[in-house]
Amino acid sequence: MILSDTHTHSTLSHDGVSTAYEMALAAKASGLQSLYLTEHFDAYLTDPANPRIRYFEDAIFAPREPLPEGIELPLSIEFGEMNECPDYCRELLERHPYDFVLGSLHHLPGRKGFLSSSYTGQAECEYLLDAYFDQLICDAEENEYDSFAHIDYPLRYFYYNAGVLLHLEDRLSKLEELLSILVKRKKALELNTATLRKGYPTLMGDALALFRSLGGEYVTIGSDAHETKHLSCYFKEAEEVCVKAGFDHYTLYRARQPRNVLFTSDTID
Repeated sequence: MILSDTHTHSTLSHDGVSTAYEMALAAKASGLQSLYLTEHFDAYLTDPANPRIRYFEDAIFAPREPLPEGIELPLSIEFGEMNECPDYCRELLERHPYDFVLGSLHHLPGRKGFLSSSYTGQAECEYLLDAYFDQLICDAEENEYDSFAHIDYPLRYFYYNAGVLLHLEDRLSKLEELLSILVKRKKALELNTATLRKGYPTLMGDALALFRSLGGEYVTIGSDAHETKHLSCYFKEAEEVCVKAGFDHYTLYRARQPRNVLFTSDTID
């Protein structure tokens, strides 16, 4: 049983729907013990006039109504496109004592995001998958994070927007290179269940099994919920995929230190 959701967003993120209070209250009601509000910080957006900017001093740390008691809310952040502004990312990380840092990639430099793009067909999707892996490998090697989020992110939109079904294993050598970096750096791999919610047919079980075979120890599990109704979505399926891949645990972070939690209980290894 998974008792924490380590990837969620509230209205403190540009695309959030439910408030932090609503998210925390719903998480508590559903039986979660902790909720990680990994609010978006897209590193390439550094212009204060941009309406998507949510400076954390003005948002997360601003006075607001008290959040519900009885649920842990570790201080968390999701850095997107970290390689486009690495110095700024490092500066922001040094400002506050974060418990958990997600690294992610939603678009390639100079292109629209994968979610909002249209695709001409198989050839373009395969070209973009190659470019995506190349950028992931660069980001994973050079940047600071605890867990690498939704590495299958573009697959869901290739499939949903263009009907092109690709798999991470279609680029096996690049996938292995990426996962080997995470293992070498003792980082976590995220299993993001929004992939199923967005209509892609499977979670990335084969990639997770490869990660385990390479020596991967840490796996975080997140719903990527932006509103209360999506909290913990497909967590039963996620646990099944993890166990099949060789994990008897999932990973939580406090003060940026990993702690493995057995699926069979709330016991920390």
